Amino acid sequence: MAVDENEEYYVYREYAEPDLIISQASANILSHKDYDEDGVPIDIYMTLAPADLWGSTQETGRDKADIWYESGITLIKSNNNREAGWLCIKEALGKERLHIFNTCTELIACLTALQRDGRNPNDCMTQPHEITHLPDALRYFCAYWISLSAAPKREKTYEERLSEYKNKKLNPKKLRKGSYY
Repeated sequence: MAVDENEEYYVYREYAEPDLIISQASANILSHKDYDEDGVPIDIYMTLAPADLWGSTQETGRDKADIWYESGITLIKSNNNREAGWLCIKEALGKERLHIFNTCTELIACLTALQRDGRNPNDCMTQPHEITHLPDALRYFCAYWISLSAAPKREKTYEERLSEYKNKKLNPKKLRKGSYY
């Protein structure tokens, strides 16, 4: 992924290889990251990963993220909220800010093969597992990088706070006129 000064997002290159141990996967990634295809040095700002990589492995009892770090890649934990991630992707596509190059053939194939979850229309199926990795990587980026602003929270009036106090829902210290909680 690349992000330009106009907050346009570009997926211009991909790497996916199944069934590798962490040290081999990180070595392969590191061999691709220093220069682009034209030999121009590239600056890697961050490497995002799902929260499950901060769980310990059965073999060693250590966090997988620590093993990645020792192998030369520092991971940043991304938001793993699936619905929010897919919504961010839709927003970026809808605003024509997300651009996927035709060099990313695996991502394009996997995105088009994804199916909507029959039990949750705001999510995609997690099976077959082999087609979810690259779309999930895109989702992690979008969920982390693209923040959808929430509606501003309306501050309660003094009368509303007084009513809550009378109904024993408010700490008396928070009742002062002009104070907010």
